[in-house]
Amino acid sequence: QNIFSRESRGRDVSELLRDFPGREYEKGDLVFRPGKAENNVYYVEEGKILLYRHHFVFDKEMVLGLFMQGEFINPDIVSIDPGTHRYAVVRSPSVIRAIPKLSFFSLMVQNRALVRKVQQGLVQRQSDTLRHLHNMELMSTRQRILYYLVEYTEKAGQDAGYEKVVRHFLTHRELGGLCNASRQSVTTVLNQLRQMGLIHFNRRYLLVRDLEKLREMALTAHLGRQTTAS
Repeated sequence: QNIFSRESRGRDVSELLRDFPGREYEKGDLVFRPGKAENNVYYVEEGKILLYRHHFVFDKEMVLGLFMQGEFINPDIVSIDPGTHRYAVVRSPSVIRAIPKLSFFSLMVQNRALVRKVQQGLVQRQSDTLRHLHNMELMSTRQRILYYLVEYTEKAGQDAGYEKVVRHFLTHRELGGLCNASRQSVTTVLNQLRQMGLIHFNRRYLLVRDLEKLREMALTAHLGRQTTAS
């Protein structure tokens, strides 16, 4: 389990960071910009943040992850130099704490539990990267989209009766970036799911009417592809 996930957020982290005031951001704001070193560790109190990297060789923007309440955006700067090619974009009204790198190191010296959390978080991100490569190798584009919709709904969705609603829905291009699919492919799959009555969406929200059915479709597509490959 990702120790920086929403499930693991707690008073201990917020209490530990109480000396670093949260700053309010609006949709479209940059938390940190490309071309500059990342000197702060950023912690999301509220909202949604997309982390990008600009790939200069291919002149392409790569989506590295979606971060929400209770998550650190870039804890890896405590162990590596990520360079100056990353940047973070706010996707919904957010409150974010910025902890200077040296101050974060001091907190780690004082709190071994935080050290373990950072270490476990870095291991989790490596695991996520390997899983992403695995999905690229073994899953079709359609199945990757289905899988990510399930993960996204589980992470960002709120109960609405027997349904799940995800507010501040990502654009089709952003969804495609997160599961390595084209915007057109995402649009096609979403429209098919809407025609089946499984979801409803617009620019403001995604409503998942049957998450279990969506999960079943993703699993069935994966097993079918594995059977065909074997």
